[in-house]
Order: sequence, then C-alpha cells, then structure tokens
Amino acid sequence: MHRLPLFVTALVLASALQAQQAPTDRGAWLIGGSAAFQRVRDVEVDRTTTFLDLNPQLGYFVFPGLALTANLRFARASGEGFSVTSWRVGPGATYYFGEARRRLYPYLSGQALWGWGRNAASSPQGGEIVTRDHTWQWRLAGGGALMLVRNAAVTGELFYARARLTARISGGDFKEVTETYGIAVGIAVFVY
Repeated sequence: MHRLPLFVTALVLASALQAQQAPTDRGAWLIGGSAAFQRVRDVEVDRTTTFLDLNPQLGYFVFPGLALTANLRFARASGEGFSVTSWRVGPGATYYFGEARRRLYPYLSGQALWGWGRNAASSPQGGEIVTRDHTWQWRLAGGGALMLVRNAAVTGELFYARARLTARISGGDFKEVTETYGIAVGIAVFVY
C-alpha cells in the first residue's frame, strides 16, 4: 500500500521531465552569464586602467520561452592611484523566440539591478580617500543563443544600460547618471 504513492509520484515526475522537449520549455532552468576584461591606456598621460566585469545569471522558465532571472554583477576597475569595486543584484526576464529544437534562439531581456560600491583613490596629501556609493541600474538587451550541444549555447547580445549612482563624500552627496551600450558575449546552460 505504501508503494503506490511512491510509484505515482515517480510517474508524475517522469512525465513532467519527458514533457520538456526544448531548452526553453516551461520548467527548464537557465544557468549562464557573461564576462569582460579590458585594459585601456590613455596615451596622452600614459595611464592604464584595467576593468573586470562578471555577470552570472540563474533563471527559471515559467512559460515556454519566458525565463524569470536572478542576476548578479561584479565590476572592478583599477589603475594608478585608484580602484573601484561594485556589486549589483536584481531580477530580470528573458524571452526566447522560436520553436522547440532550434539551433539559434533570438532573445530580448531586461534587468533591474540595485547595488553598492567602494571607491578608493590616493590623496595628494598621502593616504587614501574612500567613498561608498549606491546604484540603481536598468539594462535592456537583444541577442541570440547559438546552441553548441543539446543544452549549452554561446550567447551574443547588444545592450543598453542606464544607471544612477549616489555617493556620500565630505562636501555632500555626489550624483551621476551614466549610459552604457555595447556588445556582450557569454554562455548559457539549459537544464531540462
């Protein structure tokens, strides 16, 4: 008698897993992200700045093609006499177009990220000046996921982001609004 509920549960789980025929089907998971590394040299003043940007993402497909995502962003910039470290976290959504079992899945995505950062710079009088900031950012992207194997893809996208930063400094609050646009490349693993 006790084996019947266990058998029914196993049968329901097996049929649910069997129903997922595509990486973007309802119930599938998305694990992915992108990374960027840059070195920029200002030739006029002979100063080099290094940038590292990591953007992991975890998503769950609530409907075929639509994944709700949790996003994290870590950014680090450093150069002669300064460093900037920032973290951002927030929700997002990505919609993949097309039918099941495709090689290329075009997509659109949006994110809302909240974050904090630490900025440190050398003081002309010696020592270090440290400020902390808070950031709100939204990001829109459009691109494609090219399936390399059954459940893994390389992604490429064009993106636009707008951020509002507020930092507390000795003279009061410093506020800045930035716009960023560019190309990002990453990976996506679909668990289904």
